[in-house]
Amino acid sequence: MQKKRQHKHMKSNLRWSIVAAPLALMACSNAEGPKTASATPVAKPAEKVPAPFPSTYKAYPGVATAIRNVTVYDGEGGKIDNGVVFITAGKISSVGGPETAIPAGVMVIDGTCKFVTPGIIDIHSHLGDYPTPSVEANSDGNEATSPTTPEVWAEHSVWPQDPGFSRALANGGVTALQILPGSANLMGGRSVVLKNVYARTVQGMKFPDAPYGMKMACGENPKRVYGSKGRMPSTRMGNIAVTVEDVTADKIPRTVLFRFPDSVDSSHWRFFAWAQDGVHALTLPAIGQSVGIDSYDISKAVMDYVKKQK
Repeated sequence: MQKKRQHKHMKSNLRWSIVAAPLALMACSNAEGPKTASATPVAKPAEKVPAPFPSTYKAYPGVATAIRNVTVYDGEGGKIDNGVVFITAGKISSVGGPETAIPAGVMVIDGTCKFVTPGIIDIHSHLGDYPTPSVEANSDGNEATSPTTPEVWAEHSVWPQDPGFSRALANGGVTALQILPGSANLMGGRSVVLKNVYARTVQGMKFPDAPYGMKMACGENPKRVYGSKGRMPSTRMGNIAVTVEDVTADKIPRTVLFRFPDSVDSSHWRFFAWAQDGVHALTLPAIGQSVGIDSYDISKAVMDYVKKQK
């Protein structure tokens, strides 16, 4: 009887040991072992969110052209007398001196007594938002209903048929522009970078993938506009107080602030304060930190990008 109980007990233990073995193996397989390259999960790249109202710009077709006997200024201090400029597919493809050979089949333009320079990038323009000649119906640069309107976009006010665009191109050599809202508001809204080309829509003028900016004016215009309405701000200290209040209250939508994925960490959002003598970091001691640009200038960002794409 005793032997039967022992045998039954042994069989029971054997069954448990057989069941326990794979459980132990499973536990071992779940234990953290040495990491290998193949065992490390590969992070999926973040999906690029399509930008609303993307650029539909398409370069106009052109013919191979050479401008000869022209004085060339390269924009970096260099000068070529009696130079030759080659244009291919609507872009300057090469520049040479008077001895440069011109291939057969190229359209030739005589540039005697004329000058060629790089296109001018206007980084602070209101063309399209304030067309010229000016009429009230198209005077859409300032949303002067509140001192802080970061949610508005300058591109939604641009009138592509503004005669000022063609005058800026023909008379001033302006080939790219950053269109800004006006300076009535402390935070006037988002800017847009355009190519100075004829198009029926603003999307047809938008510089592909160019960075956006946010217009801010912390000087006399906001205090003049809103002081005349008997409301804050009417002083420079009011300008700062309203700005700090709106930033700390998180009134500024994250989506309208701007970033520079090619030049600044794309997860780092920046504020800018605009003034006549340049762009300045906006320091907000009331929230215990300085929200600045680390000496990076939106004007430089726009110019660098446009020059890189030309």
